[in-house]
Amino acid sequence: MAKHVQLHVRLGEPDWTKHTYARTEPGAGLMLLGSVQRGQQRGALAQKDDGTYVMVVGDYEMPLNQHQIRAALQSGRTAPPRTTWSTRKPSNTVPVVVIKKRRVVSATA
Repeated sequence: MAKHVQLHVRLGEPDWTKHTYARTEPGAGLMLLGSVQRGQQRGALAQKDDGTYVMVVGDYEMPLNQHQIRAALQSGRTAPPRTTWSTRKPSNTVPVVVIKKRRVVSATA
């Protein structure tokens, strides 16, 4: 019996652009939705013209369990958005700079 692997779905363009490129040619047959993780495999989540969901990595398409994907999308059981690094606001204080004078050694002959 196969072990049940949970799917993690993230929706949005910033997620699928890490795994594949935008299909701009007419008749491409894919609508890119986000990213999906199945165990250790990660890729872009796409829906084909016939309504089936696939995981896309580059040009390679892997079929997904349609029931699990539909359940994840309908229940809103998607992974939380990734946390972004907080941008620190520039501080209004001027940094303190300490200049230490070096000793000068005179060479006496």
